[in-house]
Amino acid sequence: MAGLISALFVGIVIERRHAFPSYLLTRAKITWDTLRRSALAQNELRELIRVVPSASVARNATSGPSRVQFVGSTTLADPILFTGGYRQFNEYCPAPAVGCLAVEYAGDGEVVDVWPYYPDRIFLQTGGAGGYLELMPHEIPIGWSAVHNTSVIDAAKYDNGDLLVVFHYHNAFPFAGGMARVDRGGSLIWHRRDYAHHSLSMLDSGRVWVSGKQLVERGQRGGGKCVAMVDVARLVDGTGSVVRELPVTAAVEAFPWRRDISGCLATHMNSVHEVGFAASDGGGFFDRGDLIVSLRNLSVFGVLDRDSGHLKHAIRGRFRRQHDVVHLSGSKFILFDNAGTGTRLSRVLIVDPVQGTEVSAFPRTGGGIFIAPHSTANGMTRLYSERQGGISVSSDRTRAIATFTEAGRAVEFRISDGRVLTIFDGFHDMISSSSSTSSASNSGSGSSEDGAVSTGLLYVGSVTYSREARPSDTSSRK
Repeated sequence: MAGLISALFVGIVIERRHAFPSYLLTRAKITWDTLRRSALAQNELRELIRVVPSASVARNATSGPSRVQFVGSTTLADPILFTGGYRQFNEYCPAPAVGCLAVEYAGDGEVVDVWPYYPDRIFLQTGGAGGYLELMPHEIPIGWSAVHNTSVIDAAKYDNGDLLVVFHYHNAFPFAGGMARVDRGGSLIWHRRDYAHHSLSMLDSGRVWVSGKQLVERGQRGGGKCVAMVDVARLVDGTGSVVRELPVTAAVEAFPWRRDISGCLATHMNSVHEVGFAASDGGGFFDRGDLIVSLRNLSVFGVLDRDSGHLKHAIRGRFRRQHDVVHLSGSKFILFDNAGTGTRLSRVLIVDPVQGTEVSAFPRTGGGIFIAPHSTANGMTRLYSERQGGISVSSDRTRAIATFTEAGRAVEFRISDGRVLTIFDGFHDMISSSSSTSSASNSGSGSSEDGAVSTGLLYVGSVTYSREARPSDTSSRK
């Protein structure tokens, strides 16, 4: 009994004074939580929302499920980049690939480019040419596999056809998996396992802004310490080199807030976009080259000074836990509002902090109901994504694509009036792991060993324009 009391007393002292092995115990708890979450089977398809009757899903020319439906248009005005991942787009990327990293659609909805997914080429390199440019550690359980625990969350296409992808990890700490550049054949060019995450914002033919994280030990309110994920904005060039890095969490903490922002997940930045307009266009609110950062956990987006990196403005509105805040025109910004309605309905907002206005760009109907022409295929009448989601703006800034990740759907609409143009669905034929080789080689028919066909509705990481609106675009500025 004396020994137990002594151990308890020592534990209290260690926790209060943050003495050894307090930090080690904190990391051990993270590892234990990760082990507990991954106790289920590793081979499950984690992006699966539900299985739908294959007969209810239209088929394309390659016998795969049709994913592009035209509503207010008959063709795609711009090529579209649709992210994939493990066991996705099997009809276009058969074995030995495990699916496609991404697929590009154009014209009448035909596939014009694919990037096969070879995890062994991406995750098993150990350094040197074609290996990791940076290799940051992750807390992962024994037996953890990148093949079964990785999602492709966003992608961007280089002018030469190479693809840049961002990975999120399941059952790992942190979730931020980093980024990799691959060629059209799926071979690795470079890989940064540097805690990059969420969306990409390409400036030109080579440079891209991406959200990143750093792990630091920080104190918490009421005592104790934690491993905090602090946010940084990184500008990465085509060779994988970091051109610039700005400490976003530090800038947010230096801002004169009226609320407590301490803690280990105070900001959770999920997008970085550069302002492409002159200061006069925004009423002096910002300067060309300033950075717009989306801070999900604060339900705020901020304007970072292009030179000093300090936070100039923090904009709060009726949006909640938003993603992808993009500068649209003048002093207007467009964003994906995950939870601002207070109901299970996500929307796209146009926010003008200078004029003090917020307008729902999509959906435009009073009740917020969006009914797809063929909604019986997936039973959706309301689109909602509690987490993730994103916005992509066309280069002429007249159209946008909203990705409702957890609904398995993306919608292209006209910004001026919210008219739906095209619908993109995350339908994929299911191929059991035991028969993936034979099924995948059979044009992705989705047939399992007993010949049954099943189709799954999966999370959609992102659907974006292959060439989004960039700060260098000047043709449509007003």
